[in-house]
Amino acid sequence: MNISDLLKDPNKVKEVLTMAIDNKNKELAEMLIPIVKHPYLTYLYAEEIVKDKIKDEWEDIIAQDPDSIYAYAYTVLHKPFIKGEDAIINSEWLEPYVEFLKSINKLDEFLKDHPEVKI
Repeated sequence: MNISDLLKDPNKVKEVLTMAIDNKNKELAEMLIPIVKHPYLTYLYAEEIVKDKIKDEWEDIIAQDPDSIYAYAYTVLHKPFIKGEDAIINSEWLEPYVEFLKSINKLDEFLKDHPEVKI
């Protein structure tokens, strides 16, 4: 299969990205993330390969999905993921995110920035 055939099949591209992350193939993963734009796979790249903050434009991908937002903040950043907070507010991940922020003494900042959140 050549690259143009691969790009015609979004599921196949996602599958190849998953394999690249599993195999810690940073170069291939970095080529495919902007194509696939899958929040959880982008988070997995950050967790499994980079183990640190990733490019801002890739954080934008993660910021679309509350599950990925929480996982990225908790396991990769170990600090708030401000870019994702608007999306996490109206999700089932708000309570765990609040607890996480309490544990790192950042809850007051979050509540100041998001007065609509009542805990």
